[in-house]
Amino acid sequence: MPRRALAFALAAGFLACSSPETKVEYVDEPIDGGYSRDGSTYDSAPPPDSGLGQLRFQPTLAYSGFDGTHTFQVPVAVYDSASDLTVTAADPSAATVTPAKLVNPVTPDGTTDSGKYFLVTVKKAGTITLNAKSGGKTVTATINAATYAADRYATGETRYNGGSPPCTDCHVNGQAIDHSPAALATVDDTKIGTVITNGISPAGFPIQGVQGGHKWSVSAAELAGLVTYLRALPSRGLTQQ
Repeated sequence: MPRRALAFALAAGFLACSSPETKVEYVDEPIDGGYSRDGSTYDSAPPPDSGLGQLRFQPTLAYSGFDGTHTFQVPVAVYDSASDLTVTAADPSAATVTPAKLVNPVTPDGTTDSGKYFLVTVKKAGTITLNAKSGGKTVTATINAATYAADRYATGETRYNGGSPPCTDCHVNGQAIDHSPAALATVDDTKIGTVITNGISPAGFPIQGVQGGHKWSVSAAELAGLVTYLRALPSRGLTQQ
């Protein structure tokens, strides 16, 4: 049976514009690839996995950044663990791991997400290894944290809020398709840039629902800034415990 993908894999349409009234729905997808082509919006609260009885991280590979000034967090989930679950960074100086919870763990079909969630705060750039231990088993996940210049964030924030047009024309008050780390964790920086400038999703198809396509004119500095700014947004659909 196909399993439901986590919200981390639903970034195909994360930058498509929608009105504040857009209905947010879960989308059934295979975990290892596959994105919706129907232009629907996505809820950032991940649906539950099928419960195969095997300890696992989701995602197993994520992307983030570090600039020494702003906070960059990556949400991760662990499935099929026991009450003795521990999640730690192999290098404690590289990241801190804090328990989190879904704002709404119940999906529209009434199923409750059984994952245990954590927010990983990046403390330095590089490859970060996470270890989840439970029931005598250990699994790992990797976060690739890029080095960002400290001024990139301000450039991105300015373009996001005051460009022509500003991103907030559609992405306002968390109502449009999610592009926080809850949706972007599995998408590398290059693919985020492609979505912004070419309107092509990480899955390789044009983003729907934007007149003229999701293609914005930005300078190289603005594009780098937007990637940094989006990486530093709070993860939508999650709260820190």
